[in-house]
Amino acid sequence: MKNMKRLVSLLLVLCLALALSMLPMGASAATTEKSVKLTVDSLGVKAQAYADGTGTVSDVDFEWFHMGNYGDGFQMRDKPNEGKGPSKLWNTSAFAGGITKIVLTYSANKDVSHSNPNCMILTFGDEAQGADYSTKLSTTAGTKTYTITPDVATHTYFYLEWDLGYSS
Repeated sequence: MKNMKRLVSLLLVLCLALALSMLPMGASAATTEKSVKLTVDSLGVKAQAYADGTGTVSDVDFEWFHMGNYGDGFQMRDKPNEGKGPSKLWNTSAFAGGITKIVLTYSANKDVSHSNPNCMILTFGDEAQGADYSTKLSTTAGTKTYTITPDVATHTYFYLEWDLGYSS
């Protein structure tokens, strides 16, 4: 019972929906951005489980490792003592134009009551799992939407990795 209470106290509920904005191929910043919305449904993440997988949204291929779908968006965790590394999500084929921003939306259904410093690492590059530019995201209690802007709007790949030792 004590371990169960401890586990429950470590779990935070988080819904993560990613909206990627990018420029169409060959466009300038003055051109209207195109958006791609990634959700557990659009990617086909297995329900009621943590799983690895692949999916395609708007002609872009994605892969993920150890992502959960428990009804309120992506659930991410890190279970190194169980042989499970941190949850990860990335595109394996390039976006047609550069990524101008990523908008992360935390739970639309639940209050965000915890602040998590450096909980996610976002990396942008010009190849799958590339590392041209990297930034960490910290969350703030009460804030549900975050916009991450890469150093340049020409990167065509992103890589998102959970960086906390517990689930959310």
